[in-house]
Amino acid sequence: KIVKGLLEKAKKNNVKIHFPVDNVSTSEFSNDASKSLITSAKTGGIKDGLMGLDIGPESGKILKKVIGNAKTIIWNGPAGVFEFSTYRNGSIALLEGVVNATKNGATSIIGGGDTASFVVQEGKKGAVSHVS
Repeated sequence: KIVKGLLEKAKKNNVKIHFPVDNVSTSEFSNDASKSLITSAKTGGIKDGLMGLDIGPESGKILKKVIGNAKTIIWNGPAGVFEFSTYRNGSIALLEGVVNATKNGATSIIGGGDTASFVVQEGKKGAVSHVS
């Protein structure tokens, strides 16, 4: 109900909301990449019994480009389970987009414990405008 209302409000105000088009999915919460597969709306989305632990590579490319065009970026929440090396690529793509946009004059605000920890862990705290 809330999401539907937000999407309608965005459409009414000509605001585009971007969603992942693919995901890295697996059946268990672990770093075992051998059990991972890419799922997308084209393939029926995340199947029963699987969980999406990261955005997929196509989503990373798309969102990185969107971020690159932004003037103000507020990032709260990593794209995947960055604590597992297998599921950190989406967050890395978003961080690269934020850092590049900041270099080009965007204001970037990183908030939230996990996202802030990720940015600091990657050594990029000084490459963004603010980390909280």
